[in-house]
Amino acid sequence: MIFTFAAAKLIAVELGHANATTTATIYAHEIALARANAADIRAGVFATLDKMK
Repeated sequence: MIFTFAAAKLIAVELGHANATTTATIYAHEIALARANAADIRAGVFATLDKMK
C-alpha cells in the first residue's frame, strides 16, 4: 500500500488525532520500515524470477 495523505487522514480520524500531519509525524518511522520491508520482498521476488529464467 502506498501511504497517501488520504490514508493518513483516515487513520488520524480513527486514532482521534487533530490532523493527518500529527499521525504522519508520529508514525513516520513505521511507514519507512514498511516501505523498506516491501522493497526487500520485491527484490527477493525478482531475484527468484531471474533464477527461474
